[in-house]
Amino acid sequence: MSHPATPRLPWRPCVGRATWRERTFDETEMRRMFEGLARFIVRRPAFTIVMVLLVTLLLGMIDARPGLFGLEKDEVEREDAWLPDKEIVRADREINDEFGLQASYLQVIVRADNVLDRQVLIEILVLERDIASNDTVRKVLFPRPGNITSIADVIAAGALGDPTAGYEAKLAALRGLDQATIDAIARGAGRDAAMFLTKDFVENLGRNVIAARGTMILIMLNSSMYNEIDGDYNPILDADLEIVRIIDRQRFEAVGDTGLIESEYVSYKIDRDSGSVMAFLFQMVFVLIIVILLLTYRSVFDTVISLAALVFAITWMNGLGVILGLTFTTMYEAVPIILMGLGIDYGIHLVMRYREERVQHRKTTRKALLVTTVSVGTALFLATLTTAISFGSNMVSEIKPMREFALFALIGITSAFIIMISFVPAVKLLFHRFQEGRAGRMRGGRRRGADPRRRTRATRSRDRRARHAPGVAGGTGVRGGATSVLSRVLAKGAVAAEHHAYTVIVVVLVISLSST
Repeated sequence: MSHPATPRLPWRPCVGRATWRERTFDETEMRRMFEGLARFIVRRPAFTIVMVLLVTLLLGMIDARPGLFGLEKDEVEREDAWLPDKEIVRADREINDEFGLQASYLQVIVRADNVLDRQVLIEILVLERDIASNDTVRKVLFPRPGNITSIADVIAAGALGDPTAGYEAKLAALRGLDQATIDAIARGAGRDAAMFLTKDFVENLGRNVIAARGTMILIMLNSSMYNEIDGDYNPILDADLEIVRIIDRQRFEAVGDTGLIESEYVSYKIDRDSGSVMAFLFQMVFVLIIVILLLTYRSVFDTVISLAALVFAITWMNGLGVILGLTFTTMYEAVPIILMGLGIDYGIHLVMRYREERVQHRKTTRKALLVTTVSVGTALFLATLTTAISFGSNMVSEIKPMREFALFALIGITSAFIIMISFVPAVKLLFHRFQEGRAGRMRGGRRRGADPRRRTRATRSRDRRARHAPGVAGGTGVRGGATSVLSRVLAKGAVAAEHHAYTVIVVVLVISLSST
């Protein structure tokens, strides 16, 4: 299949030998590279679109999981993931592995008007019994007697005189005690009781009052189980979530609030909450971008194409992240939002420059796309390069999440540039070819007696949208010829910068210095 000759770009040749300061744009390798890309897109737009769609489909299939654009965080971020890769950190981990304590602690917090009330103590002991009998929890417990203790154990053991008694015996003992006896045992336990109670117990004890607002069930965990955490397998978190389910199944009458404190569970809650916040922000930004694009482009087609290119870029980033084995942690969640702001900016520059070439300079579709891809593509390449270097500087960080954040940003920014500079021009070229073909058929129909007003109205409407599009040179930004607020503000800023340059510089410096 033969293709029509690609028109030459209207660049003026350089006269004579130029210095590096005087060299014209068309002499650079970068311009020749983008001119070759532009000619390829103009000659093979369908092939360009198919290749982008095929790569997007393949990368999307690589990471076909639920979540934001097919993603959920791979694992709960561990606290030590944020420690730098330094010798002192490695030495500390080695010492803990070789000589450190083998037990870690989980606390179940219980609050009530008075946790030393008999009914509260019974409910605490029932909860403790259910936790101790759960198989998932027992797998991570420290292998020694008394690995689960509470103030209810202290009171029951004081009543029985046997700290090794079983839960049924302890429950029977508590049910047989009156409140005065419980208060006497708590007063006699002193420091042993105080370690499970809130500080107000000691203050109340000084006033000869036996009461406390809060207590905890202390659970000893086998710290070696933390070393078995691997991706989705997390026995500590599984036990934490099982304890939460056990608490939810309890029918408390006297106990008020309950909660769980353990590092893996806290990280899980933080990740889940931050994920929901990021998802909301992502949706809000996406909606705002749609509104801005509709107001800017005044074209549903251009809006849809720009948004599709943006979604493709995020899909590329996710798929390549999976291939490279990157971890989708909390730091990753900020990258799609950043990418939306950067990527959609590329699309706006391309579409607006294309419209300017078509409307103001009256170029054909092919010439307008060639000039747009070469001129805007070069500027966007430089912008992409500097932005990628800025984000990529985090790759030298000794903290793993920061390095992976930098890689995600590099991949996303580069993907957005590649898709915007190839997919968007190719789609617009095919779309306008279709429009021109339809216009030709309508002209033929007019010669055969069709109503000429039909095409005239369509042409007028299309030209009016292009003329009034904000950002197009010569465009007003609103219908009816009135100057838009944005255009007036930008025009006044340009006039001020041209005629009062020193004043503008002084004002900017004063504002900048006053805000520091």
